[in-house]
Amino acid sequence: YGEAIIMSAQDVLLLALIYKHAKIPMSHVAMYTSFYCGGLAVLLSGKLGDDIMRVLSGASFVTIVFARLPQIYANFSAKNTGQLSIFSYIITVCGGSVRIFTSVTDNAGITMVVGYCVSTTLNLIIALQILFYGGSKKAPVKGKGKAQAAKKKATPARASKKKTPAKKKVEDSE
Repeated sequence: YGEAIIMSAQDVLLLALIYKHAKIPMSHVAMYTSFYCGGLAVLLSGKLGDDIMRVLSGASFVTIVFARLPQIYANFSAKNTGQLSIFSYIITVCGGSVRIFTSVTDNAGITMVVGYCVSTTLNLIIALQILFYGGSKKAPVKGKGKAQAAKKKATPARASKKKTPAKKKVEDSE
């Protein structure tokens, strides 16, 4: 519970830095930070019922699914995982497995167990993709192939232009 407050403070700081570098006015930063802190205060107050907390918990796992599925599909399509780190995904899968175990042993509820199972499974799929595909050089960098194709088309066009010889100066011999 103490870690949640520290992580929330880090989130606020990171968002403030992002907004600063994006040159968003400080009034907007203050407004977003106020909404965030207000929402956090409501969540931590204990005034919300169990049903609402269960829905919010499930919503966080839906967010994870929508974050991981596009990554899994992109890796599958490219047959390449780019710069993804196997170590971070192994740690994530191990951490998810521990959370599943503790949720089951502490009777945390079916929503938590199912959510952690889905999240850990998706992270495991990405970890396996990293192992199978790796960062192979098979797939071109997105957009780079089109630029090279356009360059190749442009190069022969320049070469086919006929160069006109420079006109020689005709000198009068008079």
